[in-house]
Amino acid sequence: MGNEMNTVTSMTTDNITDNTTGTTEKMSEQVTEIKISEADYSAWMNQMKESNDIQARYAKKQSRMAGLSAFFTFIILVVVIAIAVILVPPALATLEQANSTLAELENVASELEVVTTDLAKADISGMLNNVNGLVVSSQQDLSEAMKKIDALDINTLNAAIKDLYSVVKPMANFMRPFG
Repeated sequence: MGNEMNTVTSMTTDNITDNTTGTTEKMSEQVTEIKISEADYSAWMNQMKESNDIQARYAKKQSRMAGLSAFFTFIILVVVIAIAVILVPPALATLEQANSTLAELENVASELEVVTTDLAKADISGMLNNVNGLVVSSQQDLSEAMKKIDALDINTLNAAIKDLYSVVKPMANFMRPFG
């Protein structure tokens, strides 16, 4: 190994493409030659190898992260689908029930409107007067009935029942053998 010299050649070419015809023309070409020692060349190659190793490690990490990202995206998709399968049918049932309840409420509201309209048209004071007259009439009839019950002589009624019993008992005894 000593102080041998290596030559590194670098060449750059500038090309230009005509977009209308699709042809490419070479505009200029530049060749650069650099002379470096064996030690510098070896160090430069080691540095390039380390750089390539670091890039390879990062590429592996990037690949692993892409795989993990895809895996977790799949897991999230499965969870979303599971939640949709679990929650959507009850939600639809609840919406259907809410719709039927709303329809019933609309019916009740329309019936309530009809009743309110009928009550507004009704002659409530006239009805109350009729009910009041009925109560007064019933009270008068009840008073008359109570007067008649009070006028009854209970002792005379009891005596009449005993007399009737004394007359009916011998007749019942007489009819028993026929009956």
